[in-house]
Amino acid sequence: NALSPMVIVLGVFTVLALLRACGWKAALGRKLLMNSVGTVIFLFYLNVTANSLRPMMCDQHPTGQSTVRMFPGVVCWTPEHLHPLFLVVGIASLVTTVFPFLALCGYATYKQSLMVAEGRHSLTRQCGFLFGRWSPSCYHYGVLLLSRQLLLALAPIAADAVLASVALELFMMFLVLMGWMVAVVWVRPWRVRSANIADGVGTTCLLCFTMLNACIAEREPDQEPLLQAV
Repeated sequence: NALSPMVIVLGVFTVLALLRACGWKAALGRKLLMNSVGTVIFLFYLNVTANSLRPMMCDQHPTGQSTVRMFPGVVCWTPEHLHPLFLVVGIASLVTTVFPFLALCGYATYKQSLMVAEGRHSLTRQCGFLFGRWSPSCYHYGVLLLSRQLLLALAPIAADAVLASVALELFMMFLVLMGWMVAVVWVRPWRVRSANIADGVGTTCLLCFTMLNACIAEREPDQEPLLQAV
């Protein structure tokens, strides 16, 4: 799963290379390449980050063993279950895709602020996937959205490191989503008004689901029938 966005990126490169080989060089410059690859990674950023971190999320059992949360049949830190291989793949995905992409977007955002101050807008066209969907004064929200996705993916690991509590994990996710919703409602960064409304409604729904999960995460055994009825 962690490799799926990387495979899609390679597919984009392959298609562009084939089109260039067919003589479509005039329309396939660096701008199209950057926007195509950047759009794919931007769309799948949360997916690839979460999947890259999943091998690191292990649940401890009374027997002393720990298993991967998403794959209970895989025992952590055991070569026979290929867990070290999963860790290598996850770390490779983080090192080659997640962190470099966020760093490049952060650098592009910094350069954008300097170029706009000088009246130049070439970077806006080259990085349309990062700046094109936001209003001109909110060009930095692309990096903020990527940071939100990264924090959501890191919440389970951070909660396990502090308290190993599902409720704490959900509380961290709630804080990230609440901060984003306040920013969207207050600033309205999207270029299109309907996008601001859709983002606000979608984030509100995610907050409701997070609160509902927090209510049932630390349930007592005698509350099970009531929770099933709800």
